[in-house]
Amino acid sequence: MLSIEIAKKLKDAGLVWEPAFGDLFYCQDDDRWEKSVLAEQDTQEATHQIHECIADWVFAPRLEQLLAAIEKRGYKVESMQDACYIFHPQKSSRWQEFLAENRIEAAAQALLWVLERRTAE
Repeated sequence: MLSIEIAKKLKDAGLVWEPAFGDLFYCQDDDRWEKSVLAEQDTQEATHQIHECIADWVFAPRLEQLLAAIEKRGYKVESMQDACYIFHPQKSSRWQEFLAENRIEAAAQALLWVLERRTAE
């Protein structure tokens, strides 16, 4: 599961979460963060109740969700072992490399880079 630190950075950078059954997230219990999975009964609650809770939750996208979010923004992406490589065919002919402890953290760093570049433009 994605670390809470990078999950928070993704949220702060503007990653929008459209909650779906099975999504991973963190919720705060007193002074510590707990890992959780959005259960089917959670998604069946009234929409306004879910959205009130989500404001305090931090989405922790899975690898395929991270890669899809990068591709959705027009980037080509390759992910393997502890690396993620991305490039935008219309912005650069050079691949950007992101290395981390594992594939999911590397992909999260790549998405964070994409999101931060978008807000800077």
